[in-house]
Amino acid sequence: HNNLHQQADQASSESSQAKEKSKNRSLYHQVAIVFSRPLIDDQITIEYASRLISLARAIKFEGYRPEWICFCGSLGNKKRWNDPCNSVSDTAAGVVFFRHLCAANNISLEEIGLYHIPNDSL
Repeated sequence: HNNLHQQADQASSESSQAKEKSKNRSLYHQVAIVFSRPLIDDQITIEYASRLISLARAIKFEGYRPEWICFCGSLGNKKRWNDPCNSVSDTAAGVVFFRHLCAANNISLEEIGLYHIPNDSL
């Protein structure tokens, strides 16, 4: 009889621990941050493309599944965004390139939010 109570208490304790772990997991989120590079005539640079390709590879082959991917410009890029040669921000171009890259390689972006933070908001 005591053994049954001990098992019930242990099961209850394990259930509480599992709930606590689940609760703690919801407090933390995996976020990938991609720092953009200035565009050249509305085209992403090889360095910027390499960053995005590396992220796509990690998602496809390494099981990396961030909840959000944030594309961020830097203060150094702010003037470049206003360059009359560029009709789109480097962060928006990165999102578009990344979506195409993932689609072409059968990489699901389901349950991953893609956000771009325009350079002029920094």
